[in-house]
Amino acid sequence: MVSSLAAPDPAIAGAGHGGESLRDALRRVLPLLPVFAALLIVTIAAGLLITNVLDGVVAWDTDVVQELAASRTPALDDLTGYGTFLAESIPSIVLTVLAIVVARVVTKGWTWSVFIAVAVGSEKLIYLISSIVVDRQRPPVPTVGETYATASFPSGHVGTVVALYGAIALMIGARIDRRAVRVLFLALAAGVAMVVAYCRMYRGFHFPTDVMTGAVLGLACLLVSWWGIGSRSDSRPAAVSVRGR
Repeated sequence: MVSSLAAPDPAIAGAGHGGESLRDALRRVLPLLPVFAALLIVTIAAGLLITNVLDGVVAWDTDVVQELAASRTPALDDLTGYGTFLAESIPSIVLTVLAIVVARVVTKGWTWSVFIAVAVGSEKLIYLISSIVVDRQRPPVPTVGETYATASFPSGHVGTVVALYGAIALMIGARIDRRAVRVLFLALAAGVAMVVAYCRMYRGFHFPTDVMTGAVLGLACLLVSWWGIGSRSDSRPAAVSVRGR
């Protein structure tokens, strides 16, 4: 009788509702490190292969960006600027921090916050290292606007959008008990990624293979983080039904 009245263990009480402690959530990250290291090696290898071996791919890359540059108009110049805004460094950092904080407050635990941080952080780190090693120059066309980074491969903007918006979509989908809503948020994340990819190429900052690799990298980091952290049944937050009564 005494034991039945005892206060429940916080670790047990939080199971299934995202109430995992920070230490337990971080333990899930360690087994993923070799996978992220493999993604880094594959990304670098792909970049070196494209830039140093596949001349036909480079020629196609160049043709595409030159055609996009030739089709520029003042209206598209403005629209593509807006299209890349949420993928810029400061907005993406602010949104990432906001998503982490909201996930912590809503779920009362750390699982989803760590999931978002790892998905975005791993993509950022792999992008940074691979861009330095591959060191691909920007396309040979005038750019619309300016950027601080000089390396073209892979596209950090596209990778960030896929990892960040995809992580937010997966978290919302896990909390809403309606498939149509889940599909809608995932479709929105994919749509934003495609818009950003087009805008970055149109503005002369990336080749097609840059944005393709960025998208694959972002998706890989997202799926690995989901597999290792977000999809665990004992760390899922309670679903919120939006069905009518």
